[in-house]
Amino acid sequence: MDSSMTQLVAQKFGLNAEQYDALQNGDPSPLIANNRLDPMMAAMLSSMMNKRDASSDEPEPRDDYEEALARAQKRIQHLKEQVAAAYTMANFIAETFGACRTCWGLNKMCPRCGGKGKPGFTEPAEEELRNWVEPALGKLGLKIVRAE
Repeated sequence: MDSSMTQLVAQKFGLNAEQYDALQNGDPSPLIANNRLDPMMAAMLSSMMNKRDASSDEPEPRDDYEEALARAQKRIQHLKEQVAAAYTMANFIAETFGACRTCWGLNKMCPRCGGKGKPGFTEPAEEELRNWVEPALGKLGLKIVRAE
């Protein structure tokens, strides 16, 4: 029984707090033991409680759980692949720009660079850097010129 129905039944039959709690926990015996309860009503309540107990014991279809688990595993695998791809790309860009692969110079506690690993910290990969940067600079009317 839901809580509002239980409360209504408890009020109707004048149950005390202990009897109400028992009824709330699914035990109809306080109602059945109540002398003011009609025997027909006692049989009906007992039957209702037995049906409820039987239906709550039925497990959910296993196929639903297996399908949900399979979907979750597939999603987790997809997310792992995306994280791995992002990690690979971040490392590639860090190497291209000569930045620290761990923190890009943003963490003073970094064991690799001590926070000094901004782009140019190590020798950039010149060809890759040019391939990445020149098209964008060209759109702005700028170009790379080697310093003398």
